[in-house]
Amino acid sequence: MIKLHIKNVGPVKEVSFELKRFNFFIGRQSSGKSTIAKIVSYCTWMEKEVQTHPDRQDDLVQYKKMFLPQLENFHSMHGYLRKDSVIEYESDYTVIRYGEGMCNITLKAKQTYERVKVLYVPAERAVAIRDMLQMKDNNIRSFAVDFDSARSHYDYVNRLNLGHLGIKYYQKMEDGELRNKVVDDGKEYDIRLDDGSSGLQSIVPVAVAVDFYSKIFYQDSVEGKTLSVAQERDRRNVRNYLVKDGSSRATELRIGRLLETHRTSFVIEEPELNLYPTTQRDLLNFIVACCNGRRKHTLTITTHSPYIINQLNLLLKAADKKDKVDGAAISFDELNVYAIQNGEMRDLKVKNEGVHLIDTARLSEDITDIYERYEAI
Repeated sequence: MIKLHIKNVGPVKEVSFELKRFNFFIGRQSSGKSTIAKIVSYCTWMEKEVQTHPDRQDDLVQYKKMFLPQLENFHSMHGYLRKDSVIEYESDYTVIRYGEGMCNITLKAKQTYERVKVLYVPAERAVAIRDMLQMKDNNIRSFAVDFDSARSHYDYVNRLNLGHLGIKYYQKMEDGELRNKVVDDGKEYDIRLDDGSSGLQSIVPVAVAVDFYSKIFYQDSVEGKTLSVAQERDRRNVRNYLVKDGSSRATELRIGRLLETHRTSFVIEEPELNLYPTTQRDLLNFIVACCNGRRKHTLTITTHSPYIINQLNLLLKAADKKDKVDGAAISFDELNVYAIQNGEMRDLKVKNEGVHLIDTARLSEDITDIYERYEAI
């Protein structure tokens, strides 16, 4: 159970909600969707940093000091937090509160935290995979690094089949460089991703990241291959700290929970970018199906697309009927759907007993307005 409260941060006036396995935020541009998603991602990451470093938990000052500058720099949120800004994050393990310009972190004495991989997929993902070395250290570069770790798995033999697009992705050495390649099922073309359509450049990074970090990343020894030298050293220090007073079965179990990743927290900005409505639908099915494996990954999505939200009704009905749509289904109790407007949010889930629906009527208001004005002319 994770509770989040945000007040006076950027365009967000005040929102409070419990984070669930599947979380969707829809609204106009600059309404606050990405602000909420970035705070979800950042607080999840901050909790992981604190909980997986027991050797540093006697002195949390460094984490408290880094909260604001790290949030501003990593998620490009300079000027979003003011004197009256409040961020409160509470899970079963950690309480993080930022207010009046100060951060406070409290650890709860409960069951051992289980390590989470936090993966933020920015709207600028196409830029990320092209120009990684020229970027500053922010969420775009971070995604580029994660994508670079993931793509090495997909050679020509192990191509990623994106059936909803009729294409397959792989990477290949060309002209002394690793190139991202796409080939269609009919072998009509085999091109560099950089030369593909804007839709391809948007959807392929999402699909590769979700496929890899929902399944392949958790295969034996794969995670270890993605660690940097600094990360390996960091984990070794934590292990040494935990066994300093002797090893036991309980110690080894705790080490496993803290150092071996158990699931991924996906936060994806606008998966529908440059995609035709039916492709948006198929991509959502693909993402949800990947998240529904035995590890029960979590998913947070920001979107402008009513097609994405309407598709949720189909996935809800599939779950109610114990069926699946292209391998995807979502339980009503595991879903949040909020419309963000004027810095506040409205729950779109229909609360009538026995009815599992998302109220999408208001998402069609702009279309209705067009026809009303058409009739009036």
